Amino acid sequence: MANHHGLCLNDHRLYRPRVGERTVIKTLLEHPDLKSVLTLLRTAPFAIRLVGGAVRDAYLERPVTDFDFAAACRYEQLTKFLQQSPCQIVRNRPQHGNILFTLGKRNYDITILRQDCTTDGRHAEIAATDSWHIDAERRDFTVNALSLDFAGQLHDPLQQGIADLKARRLCFIGAPRKRIREDYLRILRFFRFQGKLDFDIDRHDLGIISEEADGLRRLSRERIREEMVQILSLPNPILKQMTDCGLWDKVFRHHIPPDLGFLTQFAYPNSNWTLRLAAWFRDYPDAVTALSHDLVLTRGETQLLARRLTQPTLPPNPALWLYRYGRALSKDYWWLYAAASNDPELFQQLCTHDIPLLPISGTVLAQQGFSGATIRDALHTAETAWIASDFQFRQQDLLKILHKT
Repeated sequence: MANHHGLCLNDHRLYRPRVGERTVIKTLLEHPDLKSVLTLLRTAPFAIRLVGGAVRDAYLERPVTDFDFAAACRYEQLTKFLQQSPCQIVRNRPQHGNILFTLGKRNYDITILRQDCTTDGRHAEIAATDSWHIDAERRDFTVNALSLDFAGQLHDPLQQGIADLKARRLCFIGAPRKRIREDYLRILRFFRFQGKLDFDIDRHDLGIISEEADGLRRLSRERIREEMVQILSLPNPILKQMTDCGLWDKVFRHHIPPDLGFLTQFAYPNSNWTLRLAAWFRDYPDAVTALSHDLVLTRGETQLLARRLTQPTLPPNPALWLYRYGRALSKDYWWLYAAASNDPELFQQLCTHDIPLLPISGTVLAQQGFSGATIRDALHTAETAWIASDFQFRQQDLLKILHKT
């Protein structure tokens, strides 16, 4: 039986949230980036809910950065509604039942309820459905199958997502092997979510992933790149689990990467994925061409990776790097140097240095009778002498030098 919104009433799997959970849900619906879009979507003549990551992350009290919606309607209905609204449609993907639209300064994804008709491990032929339960069944993991209506009611169609969130478990929906064979990208998504959420995973699932890993070869390089960029931006230990499952010669088709080594010893807080890739392949500077192909790198990313794969030489005085390049860039190169030296402690030692501050200024020089271009020349002379002194000269030392010249 369906209501006037096209929603099957027997698909309801209502979850009665506790007091603390109700606060989390209320907070999500009051998110400042949702105010305008909820005002718009509430006017739709069909049911719409928040789905997926936003609901999951809000429940876990994690930062919510992306907002995806599902609509219980046909694609033509959704398109017509959005076209008549103040939003701007950015991308139409009728084959996926998906529309990306902009409202204000944010992008939002909205997808009709779908069911898979056929799958081949790379993509699925889909058809519209009016069942939230059927739509949830085609998703990847139970914790991503939750939805939240605009009245604040949390829905758990499979009656497992909330339990897995509470237990911090990452579980495939249904049989893991069947779910993977529908779309082999779910192997990489499994590790991305595990790395992001730090949930417990079933060793049995890891065994199935190992057995099905060859399916990754069937995926396009673009789809693999999308997941790998996100994985390489996460804390590093997840890469060790991926290594144990024998994934890398399926992901990197032109070059099997070396042992993770330095990456597994400690995690550098910088989540720049090209930096981590450079540390990983530090002994293989010629791999940049293969990596550029396998991960569909842009020209800029390829050039950056090539520079970072050139082993940096530790400067005789780390303070000089800090002064010339600032802390962020210096730390990046120190980390790569420590990776090349396989010495995590070296990185920590280098990071204890403070950025040197030139102990003299134009104001001080003006007070000393310098003016105009002479101030600029005097500052250059003082800076050169200060660096040559290994940053030991103080203001009075520099003034003595300047007055002599």
